[in-house]
Parts: sequence; C-alpha cells; structure tokens
Amino acid sequence: MKRSRYPGDPRGGPPKTAPPKKPDKLEVHTVFWKDTEDRQKGTIWFFHSWKLMGAGGFRGDQDIPWRQQAGHQTSLLIARGKKWYAIYSDEEQYLFLASPITTKRLMADIVSRWPTPPLKLRLGSGPAFTVKDLKDETHSHVYLVQLLTFHQTAAGQHYYKIGKAKSIPRRIKQFGPCNLVASIKLPTEQDSLKVEAELHSKFSCFRRPGTEIFCMDQAQLKSVLDVYLLYENRLSD
Repeated sequence: MKRSRYPGDPRGGPPKTAPPKKPDKLEVHTVFWKDTEDRQKGTIWFFHSWKLMGAGGFRGDQDIPWRQQAGHQTSLLIARGKKWYAIYSDEEQYLFLASPITTKRLMADIVSRWPTPPLKLRLGSGPAFTVKDLKDETHSHVYLVQLLTFHQTAAGQHYYKIGKAKSIPRRIKQFGPCNLVASIKLPTEQDSLKVEAELHSKFSCFRRPGTEIFCMDQAQLKSVLDVYLLYENRLSD
C-alpha cells in the first residue's frame, strides 16, 4: 500500500504523524495599529511565536480585520523583518520580526498596550532598553555644559557649550571632561531645535563665531541660567 505523504492525503495508506510544533518557532503573523487614535498612520506587522503571544497576552488590535493578517509568505517576512527580542527575564527572551520601518519609539508604544508587556526590548544585537526608556525617547534636551578642556581666561571667563540631545550623558561623552550646568527637557526634537536656536541667538554676544561654544564669566553665566529657568517654568505651567 502506498503511504500518504501528508495527513489527509487521499491517495491512501496510514497517515504520517504530524511533527510537534516548536514553541519558539516564528509562525504567527499579527498586525497592530501604529497609533490607535490616528488610523491614517497605518499598521505594523509582527512575525512571532505562539509562546511570545502567550507571554505577552496579546491578540493584535482587535478591530483590524483578520483578512489583513492573511496572504503573507513566510519567506518574505523573514527576509524583510527587523529582528527584535522581547525580554521578560534573563531566561525568558523571545525573538520576533517586525516591519522594517519599525522604530524603537513605535515598538515601545505597541508593546506597552499588551496585557503583559516585556521588561525590556532589544533591536538586533544592540543594547537592551526598558519600555519606559524607549517611550521617553520622544523627549529631547537643550543642555548647558562647562568644557573643562579649556583653561580659564585672564578675564576670569570659562568656556561653555549650548546644544541639544536626546540623551545628555551619551552626547557629552564626546566632549571630554565637562560639567553639566543646566538642561531643559522638551517634548520633541523639533521643540529642542527651536529653543536651542533661540538661546544661540539671544547669547550670540558670548559666542565664538561658527561654534556652539560660549565664553562667559560668572555674571554672564547667571544671565543664561535665568533664561533656562524661565523655559523650565514655562514648560511646567
């Protein structure tokens, strides 16, 4: 008798036993809205295991029709997807793939909607971040640092830098020895660009031409700090 080549083969013979499913195998295609409040922004797909779905307790955005989750070839998803890891503990980490346009901020926003979001996320082989840190990356800062690589001038002035950064510690590492004097936390990078430009213009009399470096004595520094304080008070209102 000819054996069947797959379960249910009409050509007869005892059916072969279906191989057991691998719990970490990527075989589930799930779709999420980028922004549940603004559907015009579209969707993001995930390709993941049943085990990750169980750990996160998610089922996709329930009002996305199931037809949007069908018709995708596995090979194309694997070829196009960005590699991510959902980290629940050192022993519990799940690989999954996501749309190539997915950013860290967007990923943090999506997984924060899950009933049980991961403690951390990692993009490819990069460093792991907590979901809170990733969501906070929407903020940007305008900082004021004293550059210690420059010596005090004969007139008692020190050198400072006014700039912007999403992460102040990472940014000022590039300057060598320096002290953080003040900073303003702003909602977006566009806001920080605007405030940085306003400060550069307002204190251009202290500025070294063509740079973001300002040479100031203590009285001049205080005038800059007063303006930083005004921005902080305005943002907290």
